[in-house]
Amino acid sequence: MKILWPGIESLSTHLLKLMRKGVTKLQNINLLKWCTYYGIDVPCFLLRGLPGEQLEDYADIVATVRLISHLRPPIDSVRLRMERFSPYYYDKELFPTKWQRPAAEYGYIYPSHVNLDDIAFFLDYESAADVLPEATHEEMNGLVRDWRASWYGDGPRASLTYRRTDSDIVVSDTRFARVGPRSYTLLGPVADIYDAFSSAPRTPAQACAALSSDCPGLRPDAESVEAACDDLCDAGLMIADGGKYLSLAIPADPEL
Repeated sequence: MKILWPGIESLSTHLLKLMRKGVTKLQNINLLKWCTYYGIDVPCFLLRGLPGEQLEDYADIVATVRLISHLRPPIDSVRLRMERFSPYYYDKELFPTKWQRPAAEYGYIYPSHVNLDDIAFFLDYESAADVLPEATHEEMNGLVRDWRASWYGDGPRASLTYRRTDSDIVVSDTRFARVGPRSYTLLGPVADIYDAFSSAPRTPAQACAALSSDCPGLRPDAESVEAACDDLCDAGLMIADGGKYLSLAIPADPEL
């Protein structure tokens, strides 16, 4: 098994900004997508309990998780932990705390003469900033557990794959057990649009430029591309964030 530790840590662009991660939700999903395709395990945790978090951040994550059950799941959802040398440890203006001290487990490891304040990497704390109550995260936590149970269980894994013909794309979808397997046929220009957003997140304008370059006879406009993307998002085949779109299906053909 090939393993990559990229530090994904959230599926919300707003939360990723609060963490200063320098990436977006769609970039993280795209990484999960292609690691799943190439058989690369991506161990990660979804963090919660960040100063500045909003209810809509977790509503967004819940909606996203429902769409990406065909990708490798995170290990768990965990509350933000304070680590020495991190911005959360040093920057008390942005991350104020009521108190902080070496994590309790150090007391069971080191003898009493060791100054735990000097050696502890993990610290227990109480935030002085506004964070959401734990009950806020119950739906997300449950979905992550279900995602892992489905992925590593005995039954078939959820899948969302596509096959390209000369002009069309056929998408096969087994993500939603309650409605059963579904199939979509994307014809001509819509297939080209779906393909243009497969390798990485793009704006409609960026996709237009790529389509015009790959197919000189094709002259798409950003408005029609955006409308098609919105329809594909409504069908659960694409996902949007910050003016960019990403196709969610993975190629059905294995890597050669």
